[in-house]
Amino acid sequence: MGWVAAASAIFQGISAVQSYMAQNKAAKQQAAANAAATQQAELQAKMAREDAAQKALAERRDAAKTRAAQVAAYLKSGVTLEGSPMLITTQTTVQGEKNAANTIANAEQTAQSLLLQGKAGQQTVTRGNIFGTAATVLGSANDAKTALK
Repeated sequence: MGWVAAASAIFQGISAVQSYMAQNKAAKQQAAANAAATQQAELQAKMAREDAAQKALAERRDAAKTRAAQVAAYLKSGVTLEGSPMLITTQTTVQGEKNAANTIANAEQTAQSLLLQGKAGQQTVTRGNIFGTAATVLGSANDAKTALK
């Protein structure tokens, strides 16, 4: 009868070690998945920012072209660039800058949202408790020893 109790205690210790190893393996896999999700979110955020920078540059270029066309039209018709004509061309430039700034601000919000989604999708990594496992193994060894006396 003592052998049965000893074998049971030994198997309990072995089971605790196997459980610890499985928990650690799962924790490593989850940590890797979390890292991949974070990396993907960071890449998407970077792409959103780069795309916005290109769009903002295009908006500035368009505003500059429009302003140049306005100036050319005023000068061709003999209007001096004072008063209202100067105000209109200046407003064109200012509006182009506002549009570019809005594009960049919207992209930054999108990037932050992507980063938050990447973090929100992560799962908690729970590693095995080595001290609990060691206590179980030592307790099982003691139980086996006691059973064999």
